[in-house]
Amino acid sequence: MPIDQRSNIEANPCRDNIRHHAVIFFFYLISYWLILFNRGLFLDDPVTTSYFLPLDELSRIYAEIGFFFYWPAYVHDLAFRAGQGAGIFIERAVIFMSYLLSSFFLYNTLKSVKEIDHRSRLIITILFAIFPINHSRVAISNLNYAISQVFFFLGLNLTAVFAMRWSVFARIAALAAFFISFSTNSIVFFYTIALVYLFYRLQSGINFKSFKEFIRRYPDFILLPVLFVSVK
Repeated sequence: MPIDQRSNIEANPCRDNIRHHAVIFFFYLISYWLILFNRGLFLDDPVTTSYFLPLDELSRIYAEIGFFFYWPAYVHDLAFRAGQGAGIFIERAVIFMSYLLSSFFLYNTLKSVKEIDHRSRLIITILFAIFPINHSRVAISNLNYAISQVFFFLGLNLTAVFAMRWSVFARIAALAAFFISFSTNSIVFFYTIALVYLFYRLQSGINFKSFKEFIRRYPDFILLPVLFVSVK
């Protein structure tokens, strides 16, 4: 192949992006497609879904667990009311798509890290998508955690967009997505990834001046967990 033709092929990021997303989807699909057709109830499903409990009882349970505004209770109730008997499938579909979209958002975020080449980025994302680290995804009681996770990775993706383009919309949307994701309290700890990423984008080394600049540029990101805890 002539050199100029080869360079044109290699310099087509849009086509690479589509191909890589398709590869991620393929590996994820063959790993977890059976979840969609599993109609069983597992773990805490009987006591955290609308199959057996009314909305007010679900709200009380999620309030005790610590979820902000008890929103998982309303999600479960809406799925079972709208499903007309297909509530389990709807909830499993939401869980299935949440983990898939989390993988896509991770891939898009890694594109902004110049030290990671496109092949490494693809391998990291595939491993993230298919590694069976969360066996509880088979349970529909995991719905609220799956939704929190997808909002976290959406926030991470939007943070990357904001850091590259200084988009005010992306900044506000990222903060909102992170705030929603904090409903699963453990995600507040993983939020440090977003702060480390923003510090990395400064590209000015680790020193006192860099920390001052970091605080000056991103006070809203730094104070977001404090705001969440205060409101909650």
